[in-house]
Amino acid sequence: MTGQIEDQLPGLRIAVAGVGGVGGVCATGLVKAGYSVTGISANTSIASAVSDNGLRTDIEGESFITQFPVFATLPRETQKFQMVFLAMPPNHMQAAVQDLMPFLTDDAVLVCFQNGLAEERLSKLYPDLKIVGGIVS
Repeated sequence: MTGQIEDQLPGLRIAVAGVGGVGGVCATGLVKAGYSVTGISANTSIASAVSDNGLRTDIEGESFITQFPVFATLPRETQKFQMVFLAMPPNHMQAAVQDLMPFLTDDAVLVCFQNGLAEERLSKLYPDLKIVGGIVS
């Protein structure tokens, strides 16, 4: 089984919704590993700043500037995502998923990084979506 998931990731359309502390580290890791990432931030100032200047992330004593597109609102012509990492506050999660629905493939996987078992609540609201919980350490 080693490598099976990694072999599938390079072609995936990946979004990170919420590019603050948790989402920013997630996006940085994915971009550094060679994956194409689209960021989403409800904060237009953050979306604009990261798109224009990149995202600075400090990990284990190293500082990185990572470049990837970030939108406050996804353009209508955006290709559908196969994987989305949800890293916004729990009280914004349901609205974020609702906004993402037109941009998800039928087999999309959503990974929740919120506290409070958010994936269980989302699974009840969106039973046709594949939703899993994630842990950030």
